Amino acid sequence: MIKVDKEATRAAKFHDLRSYIATWLHPNTTHACRYLYGEDVQDQRYHVFEVDQGKCFNCGAWYGPRSGELHHKQGGLGRQRCWCLENLAWSCPKCHRAQHVQTRWYEKKDSIGQ
Repeated sequence: MIKVDKEATRAAKFHDLRSYIATWLHPNTTHACRYLYGEDVQDQRYHVFEVDQGKCFNCGAWYGPRSGELHHKQGGLGRQRCWCLENLAWSCPKCHRAQHVQTRWYEKKDSIGQ
């Protein structure tokens, strides 16, 4: 169940009404987790680009704010996939793809005659 810290969320003055600050703390820190949507994601993306100076966390290659990608260190669909700086890194597209499971599509063969 999502628990929103309404006062902290209001104070953060997010652009998107869906963005919020949770009531739980980010692991090993003293601040609450952030969950972002829309324009707030873009703001955080540019912030991570600046913090990491455009360098890929894995290979060190430089990628600009439009060609690089934002990587969640802890992904998934649960509450661990927050938008806190500790959970984000700048990445080149190649390294980012390598960090995620790739779906491979194969043509289904007919079991009769093949």
